[in-house]
Amino acid sequence: MFSRRNFLQRTAFSFGAALGFPVAQNPSTQKPPNPSSPSKFSVTMDTPVVPPVVGFALAGGGAKGSFEVGAVRYLYDHGVTPNIICGTSVGSINAIKLAEGEPPKGTVNSSRGLAGLEAIWLNKLKRNEDMYVASAWLNWLSTNAPTVYAKLPVFLLAPEAETAPDTVVQGYTDLTWLAEGAVSALGLMTGPAGLLLAIGFDYLAASGALADASQCPEVCQNLKAFLDSIDKQKPKSLYELSPVQQLLQDNLDLTKVQQWVSGGGKLRFAAVALESGKLRYITESGQVLERDDSKVVFQLPSANTPVPFPDLRLAVIASAAIPAFFLPVKLGSEN
Repeated sequence: MFSRRNFLQRTAFSFGAALGFPVAQNPSTQKPPNPSSPSKFSVTMDTPVVPPVVGFALAGGGAKGSFEVGAVRYLYDHGVTPNIICGTSVGSINAIKLAEGEPPKGTVNSSRGLAGLEAIWLNKLKRNEDMYVASAWLNWLSTNAPTVYAKLPVFLLAPEAETAPDTVVQGYTDLTWLAEGAVSALGLMTGPAGLLLAIGFDYLAASGALADASQCPEVCQNLKAFLDSIDKQKPKSLYELSPVQQLLQDNLDLTKVQQWVSGGGKLRFAAVALESGKLRYITESGQVLERDDSKVVFQLPSANTPVPFPDLRLAVIASAAIPAFFLPVKLGSEN
């Protein structure tokens, strides 16, 4: 048996000793230090002040990125600013803009750092098309095969959108085993186009169309039109993130990011390799790392900056890409 208080005291002393701080074996009998005898741990005017390490982890979720900005504003207003920023998907967009750093005290710059990020969300990210646009194939499908296009489910036409419960199809029956195998087999065999085809099978099965023999002629015709469109257009995604790419081109100052990094700031962007499913981290130096930092997989090319600096915009788009929905980004030998 042990008392909780005694356990916590011993734990604290153990941590203190492990960190190199002098701790007393029996604190209750320890005499107070003599003020006249300086300790080797005394803080003097020459002792450097080490700033605290503060990290922000910004998650993905499309429009949820605007909520993150509000949370960050609260932290900034209360004196909490990061020197490490990690981001995934839309969180990467927020992260790279915050990495511009804040303007010097006493100056105002409404286009830099957090203020600039707030302006982007208030003025430039109001609609879905401000973030992504339909691919050439999806536009072709809507024009040349409107019947097939009309059968695409809502979740395909609004990436990361919140789906109402009554629009979710529950359960599979009869020939729906086809959909289950299609997602894995076709996706592995034919890459992004296979994923799109698998989605078509999956939707037809989930809607019950494959279970009703009377619908077979229409279903087969629609499926053939779907397959023909993939064969002709050879699509790699449903949508493209070109608006976000342009947004970063026009509203991100990589020179400021470089200055923030030179001052000790660190960045981590999370991305996943489409072929292997392995998690990658992209650093502020442009290195694409294995999950455990054991290996550098790829080095991002330099941007057009006065001083050589990696084009971290590629890391942001790679982090935001979603298989089949958004065009993958080639980093070395991986997508």
